[in-house]
Amino acid sequence: MCSIKWDPYRSFNNPNRGDKSMKCVGFNKFGNRCECDIPPKTVRRIRNYLSTFESQAPEKDISALQTLAELSLCEKHHQDQVRDEVFEWKVAIQHAARFYETEMELREKDRKLKKVEKLLDEEISKRRKLEKEVAEMAKERKKRITEVGDFFLEREAKTRGTSKEKVGIAVVIR
Repeated sequence: MCSIKWDPYRSFNNPNRGDKSMKCVGFNKFGNRCECDIPPKTVRRIRNYLSTFESQAPEKDISALQTLAELSLCEKHHQDQVRDEVFEWKVAIQHAARFYETEMELREKDRKLKKVEKLLDEEISKRRKLEKEVAEMAKERKKRITEVGDFFLEREAKTRGTSKEKVGIAVVIR
């Protein structure tokens, strides 16, 4: 099954996908929805059209609206409303198309944001790794400085014939 791009059932005021029956989409002279049943064979054809519609962008197959309207209106009373239905459905398609385009733009922006987010996560990971390396290097440098200091204190202590601690105190006092 193709993925659903939009909902023509809702946009065209047709019954839900699961319903096997359908009433005429026309209106009587009192403004109420027609109560005439559409034949089951015709309902299947309508569903095929709607399934095709929902699997593609809203404005993809407007030419089929005439046939869909003829099928969706009862033959007995409301075939004269075909033009009205087609007009209403075109308006509904325009609204759905705007919504669809906005959704596609948002999906593209979301895709780009996820890509940037991934790059940022990678950069943060690199930075943390570098921070650890710098901390290790600083620790190693401090250790070496201490070793060098100890070496010079021992050498100075040997030269003076005293202890390393006394030389260290003398160095600090100077």
